[in-house]
Amino acid sequence: MSLDNVFTNGIKLLDNVTKSIQETVRIRPWIGQDAFGKRSFGATRKYKAVVTRKLGEKRLSDGRVISYTTILAFLRPIAPIGAVGRDEPIDVRDELFLADDTTGPIVAVEGPTDNPSTNVRYFQQVFLG
Repeated sequence: MSLDNVFTNGIKLLDNVTKSIQETVRIRPWIGQDAFGKRSFGATRKYKAVVTRKLGEKRLSDGRVISYTTILAFLRPIAPIGAVGRDEPIDVRDELFLADDTTGPIVAVEGPTDNPSTNVRYFQQVFLG
């Protein structure tokens, strides 16, 4: 069994174990903006995520330190939107809403990749500011 299979099966197990505490999260995907900077969004999509509400700080790879209020772990695949210029499948310009309608800017999207050349993540970890 390859490391890829071990990691994939571990995430499936984690998804099954946490199903009872996962919350429905709405993502309104950014799809572009006009010449005046007005942003456009696609249809809202719903996904399940493990939501951890906690204040913290995180150092980004460029050295900046960001504050966050919530960490979300999307353990199931999220379909790409396909709009030009987006970081798929979650872009920091997307709007994300928790079950209680709490929202905030997406300050970082992370997660281990299965292939560094494609940057496809095993799962999405999103930090909200």
